[in-house]
Amino acid sequence: MCVYSQSYADLSYTRGNLASDTFTIASENSAPISIPSMIFGCGDDNGGIFSFTECGILGLGGGPLSLVTQLGPNLGWQFSYCFAPPGTQNNSSYGGEFVFGSDARLYGNYTPMIANRIQDGSTHYYLSLNDISVGDEQPTIPPGTFDKKSDGSGGFIIDSGVKFTILQYSAFDLLIKSLRKAITLEPVSGGSDMAALCYKGTKQTLEEGNKVPNLTFHFSDLDVILHPVNYFDEETSGVICLAIISKSDISVLGFMAQQNKNIGYDLENQRLYF
Repeated sequence: MCVYSQSYADLSYTRGNLASDTFTIASENSAPISIPSMIFGCGDDNGGIFSFTECGILGLGGGPLSLVTQLGPNLGWQFSYCFAPPGTQNNSSYGGEFVFGSDARLYGNYTPMIANRIQDGSTHYYLSLNDISVGDEQPTIPPGTFDKKSDGSGGFIIDSGVKFTILQYSAFDLLIKSLRKAITLEPVSGGSDMAALCYKGTKQTLEEGNKVPNLTFHFSDLDVILHPVNYFDEETSGVICLAIISKSDISVLGFMAQQNKNIGYDLENQRLYF
């Protein structure tokens, strides 16, 4: 029996036994496709920022056992997803989608991925982030802050398995200073230990759009706008807290920042579409 253990940047984890079976996947343009000998984990010890209603963890990284890597030779090295808007996860009227292979939604503008993961086996999708703007404020983060270093540390990745966006220390400190000046709400305490900023407000406050500014992530050849609901979370009734944290030298565009956006991965041409 082969056991596995996998942990993630947001401290969630799964442990159990590896198994193998045939996966049958529906297609928009043809009959369902059956793929034999797909390897997956039967998790009997799982924990993290999710409840018992979820069916499991879907691996989309570049590791040898991720779903993307196993499907690639059969369906093609493309996939896309669109997550439901923030705050609608328990509303059946809203839904999202995952699309693999030639049916993937590769729409809009794109930014190049830095490493060719098909060749080097990298498990992460690295992007070139140049700066972050707060509202109309001009960018102030020094060039090269988000670059991957020669020893493999640092860099900026996109990861749908991490709830919060993560910024390296110096960039995080600069962002906090800018947000404190830009946000016109009453500061409060009472959020989680990870929350650097909390204010009196609700999800409706975030949607009004005049109290909390948009953030713009300036990638190579692409600007991505995060609305307040993409980076603030209503932790308790009447209290909204920043859903961006600082943990290490690596930076991550997390799940909340990706909600209500179609994101397409073209792994053969190393492009990420927004």
